[in-house]
Amino acid sequence: MAEIGLSQLHKSFDDFVAVQNTNLTIADGEYFALLGPSGCGKTTTLRMIAGLEMPTSGRITLGGRDVTQLRAGRRDIAFVFQMFALYPHMNVRDNIAYPLKSQGMSGRAVRQRVDEVARLLQIEPLLPRRISALPGGDRQRVALARAIVRRPQAFLMDEPLGTLDAELRSLMREELRALHDRIGATTIYVTHDQVEAMSMADRIAVMYQGVVLQAAPPMEIYARPATKFVAGFVGAPAMNFLDAQGEIAPSADWLRVADVEVGMPALREGLSGRHAILGIRPEHLRLTSEGGLRGVVFGAEYLGSHQLLTVDTPAGRMHVRTSHRDPLRIGETVGLEIDPAHVVLFDPDSERALASDSHPGGPDIHVARKEAASG
Repeated sequence: MAEIGLSQLHKSFDDFVAVQNTNLTIADGEYFALLGPSGCGKTTTLRMIAGLEMPTSGRITLGGRDVTQLRAGRRDIAFVFQMFALYPHMNVRDNIAYPLKSQGMSGRAVRQRVDEVARLLQIEPLLPRRISALPGGDRQRVALARAIVRRPQAFLMDEPLGTLDAELRSLMREELRALHDRIGATTIYVTHDQVEAMSMADRIAVMYQGVVLQAAPPMEIYARPATKFVAGFVGAPAMNFLDAQGEIAPSADWLRVADVEVGMPALREGLSGRHAILGIRPEHLRLTSEGGLRGVVFGAEYLGSHQLLTVDTPAGRMHVRTSHRDPLRIGETVGLEIDPAHVVLFDPDSERALASDSHPGGPDIHVARKEAASG
C-alpha cells in the first residue's frame, strides 16, 4: 500500500473546469472519501488518479513516485466501478483469476491467490457459479475480490454500492469497512451519499464545482463545517440557516435572530462589522413552552427513536430533532431555544465559517468559482 499525493491537480475540458488546483494527501492505509453532488469533480479526480484521465496540469504521486503521465496499467491501482465490470460468461473463479492470468502467473499460484481472497470475502461457495446467476450483492463481492487479488498499492472505488437496494447497501458498507481494516489498503471512495462517507471513511473531502471545500475526519466535517455548503450538504436534515440581525463584533456576547438573543460564539480576529448567517443543526434546538424563537409546527415525522419537526418561525422554516416522547400536533405553537455552544456563523459573501474553534476554515467558493470560470 502507498501514500497518494495530489499537487495543484487541475482538469479542464475546453472552457469547462472540472477540477481546480486540488491539493490532497491520502495517507498509507487510509480510507478516504470524495463526497459531493453530481458534477462536482469527484469522479474526474478519481479517474485522474487511476490514469484514465490525464490532468491538464498538476502532479500525482503514488508511494512517492510521480505517476502523473503513466497510463493506468502501469500505476498498480485497482478500480472498482458501480456497474461491477465482470465477465458474465465466466464463473466466479475465472472472473477473479482473470487479472492474474493476464499477468502470466502460473496456474497453481493463481488458484492459491483466488482461494485466499475468496476466504477473505467469504465467497468460497460462489466460486463455481456463473456471474449471470448471482444477485447484485454477490456480484459486488466478486468485483471486490477481482480487485483485491492483484494486491495493488491502492484501491479506487467509484460509487460501488449505487445500484444496490438500501438494506444491501447498509450491509455492504459494513463489509467494505471491515475488509479495509483487515487488509490495510489505501482506499479512495467516491460517493454522493453522505451516509456512506460518514460511516466508512477516516477522512472526507467535500467537493463542490471542482473545488475541495474541506478535508477532515467525519466528526469535524459535521460539527465544524468550513463553509455553508459543507454544512448544508452533510447532515440529514441539513443544518438550519438563519439571518443574524445587525453587524457582528468579537466583543459582543449576543447576537439577535428575529428579535431573540443567541449567545455569540468566539469569532476570529478582524471580523467585526460584518453581517452573518447563523447555522444550527436540528438536534441542537430545544423545545420550550415559553420564550425562545416562537413558531408553528408545519410538519411532524415519527422516526422511531425520535421525531423530526418542521417549524415555521419569523426567521424561516426550521427542522428540529426531538424526543418521540414529545408528541406535537400540526398547527401547535412552540418555542425553540438555540444552543449557543453549537452555533456556527457564516460570512454571507464568502460562505466561510466565521466561528474560530479549531478548524482551519475553507476556501472562498465565490472566488473559486470566478477563477474556474476564467480558466
